Amino acid sequence: MIFSRPLIALSSLAPLAFAAPLEVLIPRDVFSPQILSPNAATIWQSGAIETVTWNTTGAPSSISNYASVILKKGYNYVDTLAQGFDLRAGEVDVTVPSGLATGNNYSIILMGDSGNVSPQFEVVGE
Repeated sequence: MIFSRPLIALSSLAPLAFAAPLEVLIPRDVFSPQILSPNAATIWQSGAIETVTWNTTGAPSSISNYASVILKKGYNYVDTLAQGFDLRAGEVDVTVPSGLATGNNYSIILMGDSGNVSPQFEVVGE
């Protein structure tokens, strides 16, 4: 019984001897651009091609993640409108999905290194 406690203590440390080293974290650039359009005065037509624009002032020379544009209505995800583009471009053309309901509570999420949400704007359904 006297020897069982040290044996248990030592055996509980055995997995640490085989533990893999931690990966070194690479510093990431963070760029959180302001969305310029769409804005609160914007009206999109369902099925149309529209341009999402954002401010690129202060963008790092290299951005580690490709970006995406997500459309949401209220708190609900609607669709991914674009993906795989460079945030330093400052704009991307998107096709507004067909068959959307008319509403003034749509917004865009610009995802890259950081997610930004546009002001709510209107979409006119078909």
